[in-house]
Formats: sequence, C-alpha cells, structure tokens
Amino acid sequence: MSEGHQVVIDADKLVDLAIYTWRLDAWLSQQPNASSSTVPRYVIRGLNKFLDQCNVCALDITGTEFDAGLACDVVDSVEVDTLPPGASIIGETVSPIVNVNGKLARHGQIVLHVGRDTRLTGAESNG
Repeated sequence: MSEGHQVVIDADKLVDLAIYTWRLDAWLSQQPNASSSTVPRYVIRGLNKFLDQCNVCALDITGTEFDAGLACDVVDSVEVDTLPPGASIIGETVSPIVNVNGKLARHGQIVLHVGRDTRLTGAESNG
C-alpha cells in the first residue's frame, strides 16, 4: 500500500481485535514454554503496537481491589479463605475493559474473589 492511503476500520472491530489479542497473550503466558515462544510473542507485540497506534487499550484488572464503579460486569463471585472477611479483589479477568481514545468502548467481565465470612460458616454449622 502506498503512502497517504487511509483505511477506515470500525471501532467495534478494533475492540474485538484488542480482546482477541489479550486472550492470546493470556493463553500464551500460561503455556509451559511461553518464554521460548518467540514467534507468537513477536506477533502479539506487533498487534499491541498496532492497537496502541489506533489508541485502543485493553485493561486486565486482575488482582486489583474491587470497586463497584469499575467498568466491568461481575460474572461470578467466589469465596476464598486468603482474604479477610468482606474484602474483595478481582480474582480473574474473563474479558478486559477496552478503551478507545481514552474512552470506554467495552465493559470488562470479571470473577470476584470475596473473603469468606467465618462467622456465617460457624452459625450455619450450629443451625
């Protein structure tokens, strides 16, 4: 393609590309030989560079404290013993939050980890 030609790409398609790229990167990082996978890593870097040039950003918020004002939908909630009762963090990002030009384009989907309330567990066993 010669210089000066522009291609119009629908923002929804760029959002989809950002999510697919994020999923591919997340999947690859879970593979046993991920550090030696140079070709897939190179492709992911290229896709992320393209998305960055288009001002599209996928945000993985796993591990952050949950805030009801976050632009995400809670698809599941799991009680865990590793958190204090009532505390909640984002245990898994199922789909990232995607911004285009700094504005929300798509809500994320998360699994919430909530600290188990041991008082309820004790009360249930007595009841």
